[in-house]
Amino acid sequence: MGSQQLITAVCTVIFDLDQGQKIESLHPPASLSEGDQQRVAYHAFPDSTAQKQLAPASIRDSSFFFRLPRRGSSLYGFVFCRQRQDEALRRGAEQRSFVVLSPLPLHALWTALACAAGPVCLAYGPHAVVDVYEAALVFPIALPLADREAQVWIRGQQLTLALPDPATIPGTAATQTLDPGTGLPQALLADSHKLTAGPYSHVDVYSALQPVLQHLWTLWELLVLGRRLAVIGASPGVCSEGIAALLSLLSPLPYAGDVRPYLTIQDPGFAALTCQGSGAAPGAPQTGAEGDGASGAQPEGAPTLVGVTNLYFLKGLPAWPNTVALGWGGGEASGAQTAAAAPWAPRRLARAAAGRLASLVSRPSAAGALLGAPAPSDGAWLAPGSGARAQRGVLGALVEVPAPSLALGPERGRRLAAANSAVLRRHFQELTRALLFPLLPCITPAPRPGQGSPGPGDRGPPDFDPGRVLADLADPSGTIPDPLVQVFGTRARVVAFYARFLASRNCRAWVEQRQADARAWQETSLPEEATSWSHVSGV
Repeated sequence: MGSQQLITAVCTVIFDLDQGQKIESLHPPASLSEGDQQRVAYHAFPDSTAQKQLAPASIRDSSFFFRLPRRGSSLYGFVFCRQRQDEALRRGAEQRSFVVLSPLPLHALWTALACAAGPVCLAYGPHAVVDVYEAALVFPIALPLADREAQVWIRGQQLTLALPDPATIPGTAATQTLDPGTGLPQALLADSHKLTAGPYSHVDVYSALQPVLQHLWTLWELLVLGRRLAVIGASPGVCSEGIAALLSLLSPLPYAGDVRPYLTIQDPGFAALTCQGSGAAPGAPQTGAEGDGASGAQPEGAPTLVGVTNLYFLKGLPAWPNTVALGWGGGEASGAQTAAAAPWAPRRLARAAAGRLASLVSRPSAAGALLGAPAPSDGAWLAPGSGARAQRGVLGALVEVPAPSLALGPERGRRLAAANSAVLRRHFQELTRALLFPLLPCITPAPRPGQGSPGPGDRGPPDFDPGRVLADLADPSGTIPDPLVQVFGTRARVVAFYARFLASRNCRAWVEQRQADARAWQETSLPEEATSWSHVSGV
């Protein structure tokens, strides 16, 4: 993938007191349609009346990201927002943002660029915006891991950025890279999961999802099945990082639904949600196949995984089935509490996991709890029907992270949180790989028995037959992945979960992408008479 495809544009946005949000400078000038410019401007600022008021003569900086669907592609925006309170300004305040726009969710790279270049661009104006775009346009991606740094000069200031591993770039990067031992694309090797960590593999899962750690297994199940899930955050940064952390738990399975890390009520996606709704009156029970309809299957075309800050979302969608609230404090967890008193301390989490937290999961609705309370609080309001159980051993392996203090400083806390994130990410990646393992023989091309290479009829992988997969799993002699049995409790529950997964959009998209990668590599890289699939395996 060429570097020209990594970045679409960069811009600055101002909140005009008369005209509202509008783009100040954009480079390249014609890179966005008027409609896209308006949507970018809407998402460049906090969309919530719950934002704390700034003190006089103060500045608050924040960062977050959003995704806008386009015809056949996506536009990701990574924002550095500066809110300045100054009585000398008109009406005493100013809000401006710097936004990096890309077709790819290179979260670490673009977040770092936005935060480093944002203050410079807001200070120096359009010329600095051009500098940033031209520097990003020539980022060298195909470099050894040891040399993956880029030096960027903007208006005389040097910025150092870590470039992403090509294997984490969605699309064809891993498919184009050949394994030196076999000559096959790395994405088609049996251990390709070690190479395709995903664009959110660096996210601090522990800190982002700390208030709802005991619910992670239920959330993983909802994500795998593509059920509707909303993160109600106290700020755009909280909700977008929460979405990124959830997606990182799903790796190496890609999420095929419409993801909106930060969705404003002005976005057409919000209108699509309110128009389609859930088909049920507020508080009415929802039904569906396999007893999991309450988990919230969503029609094609509407967002399924959303991050919002405006509590109007709950008023507009009171029957939304699955909601997580983060960053508000109180409730199930509060980052401000000490390690000794924190209800999310690992030992307490482990004891809570053993009891399944039934009272918390079965609460009536997020709308009633968050809108009816004097102040919102952290928590999870999840529809009943999940079979996943929290794993006491994993929660017990987490270390307690003390609140920052003058004696310890923030760095020790960051290191401990990173260690906890590694534990969680490793567990859920192993769980996802176990889920996908029984599907591999059904999507792995191979020669006919007794032949060293396939004939003309074997030019691609076999057709995927979900019914055959399910029958093999349901057979008493079939092999059920042990990690799934531990999470769901019984073989029957695992088979029921597979029935829902095989019918999901995520499963269809993953199978289709694997087959397309295999066919594309064979058709473009190998002569027909030499084609052989004997070494190709799955994730």
